[in-house]
Amino acid sequence: MGRKAEIAFFLFYACLALYPLAVGGNDQHNFNPGDDGQWWLSVPSSEQYGFLNGYFDCYLYEYKGSARFSFSVDVYQLDITKYFQVKGSDLNEPVSQVLLQFHDPRGFKIIDPYAEPANGQHGGKDGLYWMQISADSGPQLEQRGFIEGYLACHTTLNHNQGGVFSRPPAEYVSLITRWYGFKRDTDDIDAVRQPTAIADVLFEFRDRSQHSGIGVKS
Repeated sequence: MGRKAEIAFFLFYACLALYPLAVGGNDQHNFNPGDDGQWWLSVPSSEQYGFLNGYFDCYLYEYKGSARFSFSVDVYQLDITKYFQVKGSDLNEPVSQVLLQFHDPRGFKIIDPYAEPANGQHGGKDGLYWMQISADSGPQLEQRGFIEGYLACHTTLNHNQGGVFSRPPAEYVSLITRWYGFKRDTDDIDAVRQPTAIADVLFEFRDRSQHSGIGVKS
């Protein structure tokens, strides 16, 4: 075998060896965690719960979807889990599609005398809410789920209007927590920033955004 042939042979197999790594890295970067039932069944309950709260926040206040969901989030969480559990190995259906199957039928109205009305823009999903959902058993699992759900809606339904988010959800959790000045060990939070909606803070960290004076505090 000549020298040129040896070099070509070496480069060919080097590319074969690196291809799975390149493809895997790209898939992981573009993978939407709300895409399928395999992801749903693999994550803790608190992350599922956070996902639905984040998805509903985007669906109602950013996307302004027409479907209505009158029951509590844990009802839809259980419905989705049961749906995927009976699917067996066929778990490729997007979580968002499954969720929409459980929306209120036309003319349906539930009356709950104990229900509390949503507070303000984004239904009270602000810094106080962010602080409250930080007290889960894992590493901010409900907060991470909230970001995953919000971005799943923002990407698939609103087609990234207003901003693209390419960082891992856990990184946005850290950035938002720092922006609010929230400290888990003392429960301190910036009282001025606390009323700001989580979604508004998230958009401060969209790709190529100009943080226009309200960036992360050091």
